[in-house]
Amino acid sequence: IGRATHRVSHFLGELSYPLYAIHYPLMYLFYAHIGFDGDLVPIAKMNAVWPVAIALPVACILLAWLCWRFYDRPLRRYLSNHY
Repeated sequence: IGRATHRVSHFLGELSYPLYAIHYPLMYLFYAHIGFDGDLVPIAKMNAVWPVAIALPVACILLAWLCWRFYDRPLRRYLSNHY
């Protein structure tokens, strides 16, 4: 495996847990935004939410990276150094 492939794989592995933790609450906010109550959402309503639907995965990844960079990584470093 090349160095770049290793770095990308390591980064994606580190990001996987924060992304797992972040995506579910954001999906519930999206469902509330479109008025999803368990039934099919009408096509007319879906046309109005495409920008949000496209931005949601980007927001999930960005928020997961922020959580990893400024919370998870420093906390792991602190715990590793002190325990």
